[in-house]
Amino acid sequence: YIDSCALRYVKLVRRDSPNKLRLKHVTTMCFQGVYSMELISHPGYAIVRMEDKTEPNIHRNMEYVFLGVGLKDSALIINYDGQTIQDTNDCLSFCTAFASLNEGMNCCMITNIQSNNNDTKHQKENEKFLELFGKASMFTIDPDGSIYPTMAPHLCLGTNSYPSLYLVARDSPNRAVFKFASDLQESKGINDDLSHCTKCSVKSERKNKGTTLELSSHPGMALVSDDFTIAELSKDNRVAHLYLGPKKDTLSAKMCDKKHMILTGIHKGFKLCTFITYGIGDLVVLSKYAVEKFNFEYVVNVEGTISPKLAEHLVLGFQVPGNFRYIT
Repeated sequence: YIDSCALRYVKLVRRDSPNKLRLKHVTTMCFQGVYSMELISHPGYAIVRMEDKTEPNIHRNMEYVFLGVGLKDSALIINYDGQTIQDTNDCLSFCTAFASLNEGMNCCMITNIQSNNNDTKHQKENEKFLELFGKASMFTIDPDGSIYPTMAPHLCLGTNSYPSLYLVARDSPNRAVFKFASDLQESKGINDDLSHCTKCSVKSERKNKGTTLELSSHPGMALVSDDFTIAELSKDNRVAHLYLGPKKDTLSAKMCDKKHMILTGIHKGFKLCTFITYGIGDLVVLSKYAVEKFNFEYVVNVEGTISPKLAEHLVLGFQVPGNFRYIT
Protein backbone atom coordinates (compact mmCIF):
# COMPACT_ATOMS: atom_id res chain seq x y z
CA TYR A 1 0.00 0.00 0.00
CA ILE A 2 0.98 3.66 -0.19
CA ASP A 3 3.99 4.97 1.73
CA SER A 4 5.76 8.23 2.54
CA CYS A 5 7.14 8.41 -0.98
CA ALA A 6 3.64 8.50 -2.46
CA LEU A 7 2.75 11.26 -4.89
CA ARG A 8 -0.98 11.91 -4.81
CA TYR A 9 -4.47 10.46 -4.62
CA VAL A 10 -5.97 9.14 -7.87
CA LYS A 11 -8.94 11.16 -9.10
CA LEU A 12 -10.91 11.89 -12.27
CA VAL A 13 -9.35 14.50 -14.57
CA ARG A 14 -10.05 15.65 -18.10
CA ARG A 15 -8.59 13.53 -20.90
CA ASP A 16 -6.27 16.38 -21.94
CA SER A 17 -4.99 16.98 -18.39
CA PRO A 18 -1.21 17.01 -17.84
CA ASN A 19 -1.92 15.01 -14.67
CA LYS A 20 -3.34 12.05 -16.61
CA LEU A 21 -2.09 8.61 -15.58
CA ARG A 22 -0.98 6.09 -18.22
CA LEU A 23 -0.15 2.43 -17.70
CA LYS A 24 3.25 1.07 -18.75
CA HIS A 25 2.25 -2.40 -19.86
CA VAL A 26 -0.81 -1.50 -21.92
CA THR A 27 0.72 -2.99 -25.08
CA THR A 28 0.36 -6.43 -23.49
CA MET A 29 -3.31 -5.87 -22.71
CA CYS A 30 -6.07 -7.34 -24.80
CA PHE A 31 -9.67 -7.39 -23.62
CA GLN A 32 -8.91 -9.38 -20.52
CA GLY A 33 -6.01 -10.55 -18.44
CA VAL A 34 -3.92 -10.02 -15.31
CA TYR A 35 -1.61 -7.01 -15.32
CA SER A 36 0.51 -4.67 -13.19
CA MET A 37 -0.65 -1.08 -12.67
CA GLU A 38 2.86 0.32 -13.11
CA LEU A 39 2.84 3.73 -14.84
CA ILE A 40 4.68 5.03 -17.87
CA SER A 41 3.41 8.56 -17.17
CA HIS A 42 5.22 8.54 -13.79
CA PRO A 43 8.33 6.34 -14.19
CA GLY A 44 9.11 4.31 -11.07
CA TYR A 45 5.57 4.68 -9.76
CA ALA A 46 2.28 2.81 -10.00
CA ILE A 47 -1.36 2.90 -8.98
CA VAL A 48 -1.50 1.50 -5.44
CA ARG A 49 -3.95 1.29 -2.55
CA MET A 50 -3.69 4.10 -0.01
CA GLU A 51 -4.09 1.79 3.00
CA ASP A 52 -3.79 -1.90 3.75
CA LYS A 53 -7.34 -2.07 5.12
CA THR A 54 -10.77 -1.02 3.89
CA GLU A 55 -13.12 1.43 5.61
CA PRO A 56 -16.93 1.21 5.97
CA ASN A 57 -18.92 3.28 3.49
CA ILE A 58 -21.20 5.91 5.05
CA HIS A 59 -24.14 5.08 2.78
CA ARG A 60 -24.46 1.30 2.44
CA ASN A 61 -23.14 -2.06 3.58
CA MET A 62 -19.86 -1.99 1.69
CA GLU A 63 -16.23 -1.02 2.30
CA TYR A 64 -13.70 0.96 0.31
CA VAL A 65 -10.05 2.02 0.11
CA PHE A 66 -8.75 5.02 -1.86
CA LEU A 67 -6.33 4.66 -4.75
CA GLY A 68 -3.05 6.55 -4.92
CA VAL A 69 0.18 6.83 -6.86
CA GLY A 70 3.08 5.17 -5.01
CA LEU A 71 6.32 3.32 -5.63
CA LYS A 72 6.09 0.66 -8.33
CA ASP A 73 7.08 -2.04 -5.81
CA SER A 74 3.57 -1.60 -4.35
CA ALA A 75 1.83 -1.75 -7.74
CA LEU A 76 -1.63 -3.29 -7.78
CA ILE A 77 -1.99 -6.48 -9.81
CA ILE A 78 -5.38 -6.35 -11.46
CA ASN A 79 -7.70 -8.48 -13.54
CA TYR A 80 -9.33 -6.62 -16.42
CA ASP A 81 -12.26 -8.24 -18.21
CA GLY A 82 -12.88 -5.44 -20.69
CA GLN A 83 -15.45 -3.75 -18.46
CA THR A 84 -14.32 -3.81 -14.84
CA ILE A 85 -10.97 -3.72 -13.02
CA GLN A 86 -10.45 -5.93 -9.95
CA ASP A 87 -7.54 -6.30 -7.57
CA THR A 88 -6.41 -9.92 -7.79
CA ASN A 89 -5.43 -9.99 -4.12
CA ASP A 90 -8.87 -9.49 -2.56
CA CYS A 91 -11.21 -8.96 -5.53
CA LEU A 92 -11.90 -5.28 -4.77
CA SER A 93 -13.33 -3.41 -7.77
CA PHE A 94 -12.18 -0.06 -9.13
CA CYS A 95 -14.86 2.60 -8.65
CA THR A 96 -15.28 6.34 -8.18
CA ALA A 97 -16.04 7.74 -4.72
CA PHE A 98 -19.76 8.33 -4.08
CA ALA A 99 -20.38 6.68 -7.50
CA SER A 100 -19.75 10.16 -8.94
CA LEU A 101 -18.61 10.46 -12.55
CA ASN A 102 -17.59 14.11 -12.18
CA GLU A 103 -14.24 15.80 -12.67
CA GLY A 104 -12.24 16.02 -9.44
CA MET A 105 -13.80 13.01 -7.71
CA ASN A 106 -11.37 10.61 -6.03
CA CYS A 107 -11.11 6.98 -7.13
CA CYS A 108 -11.20 3.95 -4.89
CA MET A 109 -11.70 0.19 -4.74
CA ILE A 110 -14.84 -1.26 -3.17
CA THR A 111 -16.02 -4.58 -1.84
CA ASN A 112 -19.11 -6.28 -3.22
CA ILE A 113 -22.22 -4.34 -2.24
CA GLN A 114 -24.33 -6.26 0.26
CA SER A 115 -28.00 -5.64 -0.52
CA ASN A 116 -30.94 -6.58 1.66
CA ASN A 117 -33.56 -8.21 -0.58
CA ASN A 118 -36.11 -8.11 2.26
CA ASP A 119 -35.94 -4.30 2.48
CA THR A 120 -39.01 -3.58 0.34
CA LYS A 121 -39.46 -0.12 1.89
CA HIS A 122 -36.28 1.16 0.24
CA GLN A 123 -36.37 -1.03 -2.85
CA LYS A 124 -36.28 1.80 -5.40
CA GLU A 125 -33.56 3.61 -3.46
CA ASN A 126 -31.48 0.42 -3.29
CA GLU A 127 -31.95 -0.24 -7.01
CA LYS A 128 -30.80 3.30 -7.81
CA PHE A 129 -27.78 2.84 -5.56
CA LEU A 130 -26.77 -0.38 -7.31
CA GLU A 131 -27.28 1.24 -10.73
CA LEU A 132 -25.06 4.21 -9.86
CA PHE A 133 -22.24 2.04 -8.52
CA GLY A 134 -22.56 -0.32 -11.47
CA LYS A 135 -21.96 2.57 -13.87
CA ALA A 136 -19.19 4.04 -11.71
CA SER A 137 -17.35 0.66 -11.75
CA MET A 138 -17.10 0.39 -15.53
CA PHE A 139 -13.73 1.36 -17.04
CA THR A 140 -12.04 1.23 -20.42
CA ILE A 141 -8.27 1.03 -20.92
CA ASP A 142 -7.12 3.00 -23.96
CA PRO A 143 -4.22 1.97 -26.24
CA ASP A 144 -2.23 4.94 -24.88
CA GLY A 145 -2.45 3.44 -21.38
CA SER A 146 -5.01 5.87 -19.98
CA ILE A 147 -8.00 4.55 -18.03
CA TYR A 148 -11.37 6.25 -18.38
CA PRO A 149 -14.87 5.67 -16.96
CA THR A 150 -16.84 4.00 -19.72
CA MET A 151 -19.87 6.15 -18.88
CA ALA A 152 -17.80 9.38 -18.83
CA PRO A 153 -15.27 9.08 -21.68
CA HIS A 154 -14.31 12.78 -21.46
CA LEU A 155 -12.58 11.98 -18.13
CA CYS A 156 -9.79 9.61 -17.11
CA LEU A 157 -7.76 8.56 -14.08
CA GLY A 158 -5.29 11.24 -13.04
CA THR A 159 -3.69 12.71 -9.96
CA ASN A 160 -3.61 15.95 -7.97
CA SER A 161 -1.35 18.88 -8.70
CA TYR A 162 -0.69 19.34 -4.97
CA PRO A 163 -0.52 17.13 -1.84
CA SER A 164 -3.92 16.52 -0.24
CA LEU A 165 -5.02 17.67 3.21
CA TYR A 166 -5.77 14.84 5.61
CA LEU A 167 -5.49 13.86 9.27
CA VAL A 168 -2.08 13.03 10.76
CA ALA A 169 -0.80 12.39 14.28
CA ARG A 170 -0.42 15.59 16.29
CA ASP A 171 3.35 15.06 16.63
CA SER A 172 3.80 14.13 12.96
CA PRO A 173 6.42 16.03 10.94
CA ASN A 174 3.71 16.30 8.27
CA ARG A 175 1.34 18.39 10.42
CA ALA A 176 0.14 21.76 9.21
CA VAL A 177 1.06 24.64 11.54
CA PHE A 178 -0.91 27.77 10.68
CA LYS A 179 0.93 31.08 10.70
CA PHE A 180 -2.07 33.09 11.93
CA ALA A 181 -3.68 30.43 14.13
CA SER A 182 -4.16 32.85 17.04
CA ASP A 183 -6.18 35.21 14.80
CA LEU A 184 -8.33 32.28 13.70
CA GLN A 185 -8.94 31.32 17.32
CA GLU A 186 -9.83 34.90 18.26
CA SER A 187 -12.44 35.09 15.48
CA LYS A 188 -14.61 32.60 17.39
CA GLY A 189 -17.30 34.33 19.40
CA ILE A 190 -17.13 37.72 17.70
CA ASN A 191 -20.71 38.80 17.04
CA ASP A 192 -21.25 40.08 13.52
CA ASP A 193 -24.04 42.39 14.76
CA LEU A 194 -21.80 44.28 17.21
CA SER A 195 -21.55 47.49 15.20
CA HIS A 196 -22.46 49.90 18.02
CA CYS A 197 -18.83 50.62 18.87
CA THR A 198 -15.78 51.21 16.75
CA LYS A 199 -13.73 48.47 18.43
CA CYS A 200 -16.46 45.87 17.98
CA SER A 201 -16.98 47.01 14.39
CA VAL A 202 -13.32 46.46 13.57
CA LYS A 203 -13.40 42.99 15.13
CA SER A 204 -16.56 42.10 13.23
CA GLU A 205 -15.08 43.33 9.94
CA ARG A 206 -11.90 41.33 10.58
CA LYS A 207 -13.93 38.20 11.28
CA ASN A 208 -16.02 38.57 8.14
CA LYS A 209 -12.86 39.01 6.07
CA GLY A 210 -11.39 35.92 7.67
CA THR A 211 -7.88 34.75 8.51
CA THR A 212 -5.60 33.61 5.72
CA LEU A 213 -4.61 29.96 6.04
CA GLU A 214 -0.91 30.47 5.38
CA LEU A 215 1.48 27.96 6.97
CA SER A 216 4.57 28.43 9.13
CA SER A 217 5.32 24.69 8.94
CA HIS A 218 5.63 24.88 5.15
CA PRO A 219 7.12 28.34 4.36
CA GLY A 220 5.66 30.03 1.30
CA MET A 221 2.76 27.56 1.26
CA ALA A 222 -0.87 27.67 2.36
CA LEU A 223 -4.14 25.75 2.36
CA VAL A 224 -5.66 25.92 -1.13
CA SER A 225 -8.54 24.27 -2.97
CA ASP A 226 -9.79 23.34 -6.42
CA ASP A 227 -13.16 23.54 -8.13
CA PHE A 228 -16.18 21.77 -6.71
CA THR A 229 -17.31 18.34 -7.76
CA ILE A 230 -20.66 16.67 -7.15
CA ALA A 231 -21.14 13.77 -4.74
CA GLU A 232 -24.01 11.92 -6.43
CA LEU A 233 -25.13 10.04 -3.31
CA SER A 234 -25.36 13.17 -1.18
CA LYS A 235 -28.26 15.15 -2.58
CA ASP A 236 -27.34 18.70 -3.64
CA ASN A 237 -23.93 18.23 -2.01
CA ARG A 238 -20.99 19.91 -3.67
CA VAL A 239 -17.58 19.04 -2.29
CA ALA A 240 -14.09 20.37 -2.96
CA HIS A 241 -10.72 18.95 -1.97
CA LEU A 242 -8.06 20.78 0.02
CA TYR A 243 -4.33 20.84 -0.72
CA LEU A 244 -0.94 22.24 0.18
CA GLY A 245 -0.30 24.95 -2.41
CA PRO A 246 1.33 28.35 -3.03
CA LYS A 247 0.36 31.08 -0.57
CA LYS A 248 -0.79 33.35 -3.42
CA ASP A 249 -3.81 31.02 -3.72
CA THR A 250 -4.47 30.82 0.02
CA LEU A 251 -7.93 30.29 1.42
CA SER A 252 -9.26 32.38 4.30
CA ALA A 253 -11.56 31.24 7.09
CA LYS A 254 -13.21 32.13 10.38
CA MET A 255 -14.28 30.07 13.39
CA CYS A 256 -17.90 30.26 14.52
CA ASP A 257 -19.30 29.52 17.98
CA LYS A 258 -20.10 25.96 16.87
CA LYS A 259 -16.36 25.49 16.23
CA HIS A 260 -16.94 25.22 12.49
CA MET A 261 -14.17 26.48 10.17
CA ILE A 262 -16.06 28.49 7.56
CA LEU A 263 -14.39 29.90 4.45
CA THR A 264 -14.77 33.65 3.92
CA GLY A 265 -13.24 34.35 0.50
CA ILE A 266 -12.94 31.65 -2.14
CA HIS A 267 -15.78 29.11 -1.65
CA LYS A 268 -17.37 31.45 0.91
CA GLY A 269 -19.68 29.68 3.36
CA PHE A 270 -18.24 26.20 2.86
CA LYS A 271 -16.85 24.33 5.86
CA LEU A 272 -13.99 21.95 6.54
CA CYS A 273 -15.21 18.44 7.30
CA THR A 274 -13.94 14.89 7.69
CA PHE A 275 -15.34 11.46 8.55
CA ILE A 276 -16.12 10.80 12.22
CA THR A 277 -14.00 7.65 12.05
CA TYR A 278 -11.10 9.96 13.04
CA GLY A 279 -8.38 7.85 11.47
CA ILE A 280 -4.91 8.85 10.35
CA GLY A 281 -5.11 9.38 6.59
CA ASP A 282 -8.79 10.44 6.57
CA LEU A 283 -9.27 13.17 3.96
CA VAL A 284 -10.41 16.66 4.97
CA VAL A 285 -12.68 18.28 2.38
CA LEU A 286 -15.01 21.24 1.92
CA SER A 287 -18.78 20.85 2.15
CA LYS A 288 -21.76 23.02 3.00
CA TYR A 289 -24.34 20.47 4.04
CA ALA A 290 -24.24 18.48 7.26
CA VAL A 291 -24.01 14.72 6.80
CA GLU A 292 -24.56 12.49 9.83
CA LYS A 293 -21.16 10.81 9.62
CA PHE A 294 -19.12 13.96 8.91
CA ASN A 295 -17.35 16.04 11.55
CA PHE A 296 -17.49 19.83 11.22
CA GLU A 297 -16.08 20.80 14.65
CA TYR A 298 -12.42 21.83 15.05
CA VAL A 299 -10.21 23.36 17.70
CA VAL A 300 -7.07 25.47 17.34
CA ASN A 301 -4.17 24.09 19.41
CA VAL A 302 -1.55 26.15 21.24
CA GLU A 303 1.20 25.22 18.77
CA GLY A 304 -0.86 26.47 15.81
CA THR A 305 -2.20 23.13 14.59
CA ILE A 306 -5.90 22.35 14.11
CA SER A 307 -7.64 19.20 15.40
CA PRO A 308 -11.10 17.67 15.13
CA LYS A 309 -12.83 18.59 18.39
CA LEU A 310 -13.31 14.95 19.39
CA ALA A 311 -9.86 13.77 18.24
CA GLU A 312 -7.26 16.22 19.54
CA HIS A 313 -4.53 13.61 19.11
CA LEU A 314 -4.93 14.20 15.35
CA VAL A 315 -4.35 17.37 13.33
CA LEU A 316 -4.61 18.63 9.76
CA GLY A 317 -1.56 17.69 7.71
CA PHE A 318 -0.13 16.67 4.35
CA GLN A 319 2.03 14.01 2.72
CA VAL A 320 4.87 16.55 2.72
CA PRO A 321 6.77 17.11 5.99
CA GLY A 322 7.38 20.65 7.20
CA ASN A 323 10.20 22.21 9.21
CA PHE A 324 8.24 23.19 12.33
CA ARG A 325 9.48 21.58 15.54
CA TYR A 326 6.74 20.27 17.83
CA ILE A 327 7.26 21.49 21.42
CA THR A 328 5.88 19.29 24.19
